[in-house]
Amino acid sequence: MRTAGRRSRSRSRSRRRRRGDDRSDGDAFTITVQNLGPIREAALRIAPLTVLVGPGNTGKSYAATAVHSLVRAVNREKRLATAAPDLNVRYGPASRRTLAACKKSIDGGLGAVLDALDAGGSARMPPRMSGAIARHCLTRILADGLTLEMARNMPAAPQGLARFGCRSLQIGVSNGAHASVLRWGASAPPSAVIREMSPIAQTLVEDEGEGGGRLLGVMPRAPGDPIVYRMSSWMAHNRLRRQLPQACYAPIARKIFPGMPDASHYLPASRAGVLNAYGAASAGAIRPPPGASGGGPRARSVPGTVADFAADLVEMTGGKGALFGLGAEMEESLLRGRIGLRKAPKTAAPEITFRYRGRDVPLRSASSSVSELAPLILCLKHAARPSELLVIEEPEAHLHPASQAMLAKFIVRMVRAGLHVLVTTHSEILLEEFGKCLEAGGLSDSSRSGILGDSMAYLRQGEIAPYAFAMDGRGWGTARELPHSEDDGIDEDEFVRIQEALHDEAVKIEGARAAGRDGPRAR
Repeated sequence: MRTAGRRSRSRSRSRRRRRGDDRSDGDAFTITVQNLGPIREAALRIAPLTVLVGPGNTGKSYAATAVHSLVRAVNREKRLATAAPDLNVRYGPASRRTLAACKKSIDGGLGAVLDALDAGGSARMPPRMSGAIARHCLTRILADGLTLEMARNMPAAPQGLARFGCRSLQIGVSNGAHASVLRWGASAPPSAVIREMSPIAQTLVEDEGEGGGRLLGVMPRAPGDPIVYRMSSWMAHNRLRRQLPQACYAPIARKIFPGMPDASHYLPASRAGVLNAYGAASAGAIRPPPGASGGGPRARSVPGTVADFAADLVEMTGGKGALFGLGAEMEESLLRGRIGLRKAPKTAAPEITFRYRGRDVPLRSASSSVSELAPLILCLKHAARPSELLVIEEPEAHLHPASQAMLAKFIVRMVRAGLHVLVTTHSEILLEEFGKCLEAGGLSDSSRSGILGDSMAYLRQGEIAPYAFAMDGRGWGTARELPHSEDDGIDEDEFVRIQEALHDEAVKIEGARAAGRDGPRAR
């Protein structure tokens, strides 16, 4: 009966005209991957909720790790750019080269800017200055930052991850403000190509109220507004030439990736095993210190995603994070208990406990569902913050179908709380629940509460991007976006085909059994 119902629902969807996205993509970005591991080609729009579904070995984890690496690379560059108010800070070679190139670009037009500033108290910076900084910044993010993160997080350096038989792989990024691509060859260094770059407007404003040597960059409220730098007249004539490269670099790094999550947390499929063994390692042993290259053999002995996950566990404290309430509600609903952190000596990692019916149960003695959900709950309670990315591999692992359905609604609640979430999954239940939440987007709060049991379990059109990974005729992974809308939810044809095949097998077995029963009577 269920198979027939799903088949009917899917076919009725295919006959309807689908509505286009009625929500602007706004700050969403798209990442394209070619020849990475098992992936031949995939283009993914990273929405507030991105869902990758499909068989194993089609590239879902590779794609998720590429997104995680990009977010970390962008934010690494932002941190380097804002590490100090001037150039008196230790940078890596790539950042030093970038800032030197920015300084050269600024020096070429700074005289005209100062003349205009003296004449009117404000001056618009020539587009070539901000354009040069943006290009250098974007090139460094891709060629240096993304290469570093891919080397940390993947099984090998990028040059060794090209699809079998291919000499190179490439990753492209676009978000409406720019489009760029990074290519790794088997022997050549990575090459970044900027294909499109929107102009970035910047204005210098003289403001005596800002004080002596301060140079303050104010980010615009609207995407098209200029970046405004406020400074004193003393600074304009004495220190501007030295501080302007750094001051421009930081806001431009933020502006060329509007809407990029502020950080990324990765919960690998092996999280339960890591959770049970993490206390044996210290954060310093598994995660290199800030500024370290992280690209050597020792750093790659443990994938960066696993190392960072373990290090986050080691560094957690009992303090309540911004999403503590959501995590507490989730553990009560799904586990009927509480995941806690027990203080330990300063030299040891905090002990993770599961309190159930008034008693603390050692995590190793708890059920597999507790071990699987504990990392997610701890991340929500103590680590993740709104505007950050949370990548979860196979969140449905070891969960009863009813718990999977409940978990899907909590994932949607994470989106409502401001998190970006990327999920890799094999679960038809998760996909179906996400589709229901999309269809519920047009309902009232009371209707959602009455039907789904949660008024906040809804998605708007444009807030979800579901992709089906599959193997092509030659055995390589490809991805296609699943049709979805607020009218129809998410197309589930892939799972329907599997259900139909299972149903056909059951019919054939029943027919064979009936023929066997009829045979003897016929004789």
